Amino acid sequence: ATKDDEPMLLDIVREDVFTESRFFRDPNFGPDKAREMFEIWAKRGTRDDHWFTACERVDGRIAGSAQLVSPPRNNEVQARIATITMNFVAPWARRRGIGRELLRAAERSAHRRGFWFINLDVRETQTAAIALCESLGYHHWGTNPNYAVVDGRVIPGRYYTKQLRSPRGSRVRQERESA
Repeated sequence: ATKDDEPMLLDIVREDVFTESRFFRDPNFGPDKAREMFEIWAKRGTRDDHWFTACERVDGRIAGSAQLVSPPRNNEVQARIATITMNFVAPWARRRGIGRELLRAAERSAHRRGFWFINLDVRETQTAAIALCESLGYHHWGTNPNYAVVDGRVIPGRYYTKQLRSPRGSRVRQERESA
């Protein structure tokens, strides 16, 4: 995303995309805090070279988004690993291939930027998102039993990784080939 995309991203704050979520009905969080958080998020996605933001619209409304985040420059050991975060498709826009397009856009950006791996995480209750990640070749490597709390209930979360490239002579490639 660029500075020119900022108005589009700020539409997310103005629309009901996030307030449809149970998370934002939490009395400790509230819609005002949600709007503040996503306004910061939208501006960061257009001004920070550590972030790439992909958005999809349906009938002129924001239908979904994903952000690819690179590690800070001082984190040399994870310099080739990106993370997909803030990945969502609004409930009214699901089952249209938007989630797949958003993940593919993030993957293309990561590949162009030289990343070797992408990591992401998903609540265990999001079975469609889990099926999507696995269909795109993401490998489930772990589960956090205390990932989120929704309506007072603890929800586990699943962690995924995907290898985008394997440079010649890399240790990862050699270990996988010998297994």
